[in-house]
Amino acid sequence: HAPGIFCEGEEPYIRHGLIGGKLLRDEGYIRHAQVCERHTGTGLTKEQIERQHLPLPADICYEPLELEEKVVCYADKFYSKSRPDTVLTVLEAAQSLEKFGVEGVKKFLSWAEMFE
Repeated sequence: HAPGIFCEGEEPYIRHGLIGGKLLRDEGYIRHAQVCERHTGTGLTKEQIERQHLPLPADICYEPLELEEKVVCYADKFYSKSRPDTVLTVLEAAQSLEKFGVEGVKKFLSWAEMFE
């Protein structure tokens, strides 16, 4: 549920990767489920989940580890949820991550070097 980005539903938006992962896992797509679960932000650590009291089970890995997970996570940052017709530049995407902390920005910029 995030009306500001045109999402209506019962669950908090932060859970969309977890919910998508469950749908894929139920269909037998384990690797695809992991990609889905690990694309939020630049990945979420157990410490972030606990510190921010996010409504996510802390026993699941939400950090992109494999190349496929990283490239999907990276690509996702270029598309604004509030302005779906806009594609961000690397700089704009990095700036949009600043509010979540410097570590995510550093990770994103390392992916920019890897993928660009």
